[in-house]
Amino acid sequence: MTRRWSIGIVGAGRSRNGLGPFLSRACELHGLSVTGIAGSNLARTAMVAASMATEFGHAVVAHADTAALVGSGIDALVIASPVEQHASALRLALHARLPVLCEKPLVAPGDFLASQEIIEGFAQCKILLFENCQWPFVLPAFFALYPNVRPALVQRIAMRLSPGEPGPAMVQDSLSHLLSVLQAVLPDTCEPHLISAVLLDGADVEAERFLRVELAAAGRQLVLELHLRCCATQPRPAWLSLDGDRMDRQIGPGYAITFTAGERSIPCEDPLPLCVAAFARALKSDTLELRETALHAVRVRSHLYRAIMDLVGFH
Repeated sequence: MTRRWSIGIVGAGRSRNGLGPFLSRACELHGLSVTGIAGSNLARTAMVAASMATEFGHAVVAHADTAALVGSGIDALVIASPVEQHASALRLALHARLPVLCEKPLVAPGDFLASQEIIEGFAQCKILLFENCQWPFVLPAFFALYPNVRPALVQRIAMRLSPGEPGPAMVQDSLSHLLSVLQAVLPDTCEPHLISAVLLDGADVEAERFLRVELAAAGRQLVLELHLRCCATQPRPAWLSLDGDRMDRQIGPGYAITFTAGERSIPCEDPLPLCVAAFARALKSDTLELRETALHAVRVRSHLYRAIMDLVGFH
């Protein structure tokens, strides 16, 4: 009989437009049973737990806080809480030797120093640490639309994302996506060197941001561009461009995703369950390779994230 891993989720609700419910369903889909959750309000958490128990067909226990959840006998932790709570949850998981899937970004700018200590702790203990970066999982759609594009030759990566709220959080919440796409077109062991980073405001300072990053990696220089414009309503516009070839995301009924390039289009699986599936594979693997690859990606991405944010003035 195939083992179903017991998963705890911090921030399983949607009080701040979090992904807790979607991550929960994706875990269940890929053989990870959500057996416990924790949130900032126990009464509300208990209601979410009861709803999940009905949906999933098994008991889900509501815990008063993350420490209680971590100590409840779960096999792994999913952190879907607001970013300012990530560092404390990661420390608790590390102390308990629990594998973690954490919502991006890994930590808030104020916790950058802590993040390096936490990541190295996971590395030393050889514990899986995974970040919920979904855009690499849509790249097969891009290469189906543009079969002549070769990842090893890409020199410019641009993304348009549409955060729901204006202000500094637009950059903080979106940068991990861009960096994860960069890593997807580089060799797994590559460690890019940051050259410059500039953050510009658009005509509407509160609604527009543009980030341009230059770096060197794998014997080439690359330019990253992050185009951000606040959009409060769904579906939010998004596109991805490699060396000027661009695909736009279209979201239909039932969150059916299609990417278009001119008159061409291709359907794409929801990348969130695909990301959770990758976490589940690494979690269930008997070898260290998948865990070490995931941890290396998190370490490199965290280092780049911090260096860029420091350079543009987020500390």
